[in-house]
Amino acid sequence: MRQFVDDFHRDLDDIRNSFSVLRALEELRTLEQPADSSLPFIEKALDLYSLVDTARNGMAKIPGIFILYIGGRFEDFVKTIFEEFAIQFAQKHPNYSSLPSKFQTSIVQDTSLVIASPRKFGYGDIMQKTFIENLFKNVIGDDFRTINHQCLSITEGNMRPDILNDLFSKISISNIWNDIGQQLSIRTFFETADSSNASSQAKKYLEDFMNQRNQVAHPSGGSFTWPSYDDVIKHIDFFRVLSPVLLDLGNMKINSISFSGS
Repeated sequence: MRQFVDDFHRDLDDIRNSFSVLRALEELRTLEQPADSSLPFIEKALDLYSLVDTARNGMAKIPGIFILYIGGRFEDFVKTIFEEFAIQFAQKHPNYSSLPSKFQTSIVQDTSLVIASPRKFGYGDIMQKTFIENLFKNVIGDDFRTINHQCLSITEGNMRPDILNDLFSKISISNIWNDIGQQLSIRTFFETADSSNASSQAKKYLEDFMNQRNQVAHPSGGSFTWPSYDDVIKHIDFFRVLSPVLLDLGNMKINSISFSGS
């Protein structure tokens, strides 16, 4: 599952590298034009110089646009690793009655939500039938070879702190933010030795990020200040730290489950 973190980090690094190019283009505007502009390369550079100057207002919005992508990519990452954990979590239990009540309730209610309105969630009649069959096998047959992990990961909004916590509570991580705050990498990022403080800051950071994401998606005239390159670079640093922590905490939980004779 480490591959999921590596892929996420590569996508974040792509953004960081793109920012280096865009910043270099912006710096072009600050340079003096050369006296000799007859060479083809210089002519093309001057054209670019003029285009960058004309597009300066639009380019100022580019960091904010990337926030939309980062937010969506983070949500995809969280749901992907959660679904994998949910599969492993179920398969660690010998039968349906041995599953924690929270997981039992979630797998029934979440599946019921999807099969009641499959098209709302992007599924057709075939998948609706498959979800029903899987649920029957899970509940009646104690067969966890296939569970409706896609249903378990459905959320009603952006991946805010409470929603992330709610997801992981389905696999018996009761308050993941407490565990997150205890991790050295998180405490280092927020420059605090206090795990409670680190937990609070991490939750607030993610909440603020999601608020900013919504503001970018729905800007309200002149009252909105577009994020800078430095703002987005800090977001990248935060998600690079948070993502492996989520993976490690999930793995720790899965590895802690044991049934004698199973």
